[in-house]
Amino acid sequence: MSDHDLKFLILGVSGYVGGSLLKRLLAAYPGAHVTGLLRNEGYVEALKDAGLHEVVLASIKDREKISAACSEADVVINVAHCDDTDFAAGVLEGMRVRFERTGCRPVLVHTSGALLIADGAHGYLNPETAANPFDDADDERVRNIPPGAPHRLVDNMVFAADEEGYVNGWIICPPTIYGANSGPILRDSGQTRFIVETAITAKQGVYMGDGSATWDNVHIDDLLDLYELIIANSLRTTAASADPKPSPYTKFFLVSSGKHTWGELTSIVAQALYERGIIPTAQTRGASYDESVKIHPWAMFFSDNSFSLPTRAKNLGWSPKHLQWRTDIHDDVGRILELKAAHSSL
Repeated sequence: MSDHDLKFLILGVSGYVGGSLLKRLLAAYPGAHVTGLLRNEGYVEALKDAGLHEVVLASIKDREKISAACSEADVVINVAHCDDTDFAAGVLEGMRVRFERTGCRPVLVHTSGALLIADGAHGYLNPETAANPFDDADDERVRNIPPGAPHRLVDNMVFAADEEGYVNGWIICPPTIYGANSGPILRDSGQTRFIVETAITAKQGVYMGDGSATWDNVHIDDLLDLYELIIANSLRTTAASADPKPSPYTKFFLVSSGKHTWGELTSIVAQALYERGIIPTAQTRGASYDESVKIHPWAMFFSDNSFSLPTRAKNLGWSPKHLQWRTDIHDDVGRILELKAAHSSL
């Protein structure tokens, strides 16, 4: 299929990853038609100026619009939501329609997350988790992720659609993402923002437990490199006649180019906030689970362990280049504050 025949749909095109991915797709597939789903009409002009060809204005609850848009795309990239099963069902309904109309399996690149393998350690390094990193090339281990794990319900829907044969489904599970996005709309990464918000509320950096829990991280540009590799590979393997089709579990990608403890990440955020006069001290402290969730309701999302081995990404040729996460996250704090100030002035 030539570039001029390709139709891409980015679900969540105005987001931190989605806007940057738009820029990458336009450069890699200059003849393709790129449509974006977004819910805020105020972003349409900026996205069109950046090269987006078509806009679908809808929330993730607009199932009919989502299904109709997905029925027109050769490649659907979901960076909008990884937990809403009704949204996922609408996406898959539309892709089934396209398969039945064309006889060719459309590609779905679904964004999940490293919370899938979080261990519930609540702020403490778990030696067992550290000693048994999760290798995404272990199909049985991927298959046996508990159904109640975060994001797993939608992941299982993608696996089932791929196994049934009407979707060529790929799942990417990013950890903490850092770095400046290159899309037309300034955005930030959620986990670092939560730590910033916690520090501002508590007037100092606060981590759960003793701060030794350790998590994977990746720079957004390296993550985008992986999206590009997966999209290119998926287009080579998407023919409906491919027999036998690979197991859907072989198209599941954990991502990691580095690791941080939550205590150290909190310290970097606190130092950046202190330098800007936002909090009165750069010192940090630990807190119990109960206190942490009172300070920030999503504290459990930055308190556990994640040890990933991104074997499948490396096998595709992925080689991360941005490894200075300490410096980049320090700089991220400034962008997060800029965004908070912009939103508060609206």
